[in-house]
Amino acid sequence: MFRIQCSGGRIQGLGGRAQYPVLMELIVSELRRIYPYLNVYKRKYAYKLRLSIAVGLMFVGNQTIHMSAPHFITWLAFQKAEILADKIFVLSKQFPPEERFSLTDQIRRASRSVCANQAESYAKRRYPKHFISKLTDAQGENYETMTWLRFARRSKYINDIEYTNHYNDTIEVEKSLSYMLKHEDKFRGEFSK
Repeated sequence: MFRIQCSGGRIQGLGGRAQYPVLMELIVSELRRIYPYLNVYKRKYAYKLRLSIAVGLMFVGNQTIHMSAPHFITWLAFQKAEILADKIFVLSKQFPPEERFSLTDQIRRASRSVCANQAESYAKRRYPKHFISKLTDAQGENYETMTWLRFARRSKYINDIEYTNHYNDTIEVEKSLSYMLKHEDKFRGEFSK
């Protein structure tokens, strides 16, 4: 059994076997569930724990246990896109109910699809054209997220500061994806050339 404990301003995992990748998913899902209820001080630790999990490390006491994780999780573009998707989810909660099945749903799907397309590109890394195609799809979903942010601002669901912050995050994801497309051999690993 594994559980997340928040006490004394620290978030730590107790129990469980850290060598299982499923454990990583449990931790991330639990952090997503409790994140809105944490104060700012505890959020910093939650963010650090998520980044540690993303690169395949688990800290138990003073020991660092390496967990097996798919390579795409370590990509900077994936990590930035995942954080952006979480931010978009929180932001879209303030949209009005009549937008539930249109703007809210579309912006959430687009932002999450950036990560999903990167995962698919990793699975198809053996085939260069498919790899590039999926990364291009990830770029397209990122541009779609930008577009939905513009609609949210035009409809006055978000203010200019929220728009600018989230739009800048999409630009960062775009820069990372563009780098990946220019240097695709670095990300295809053993299947390059």
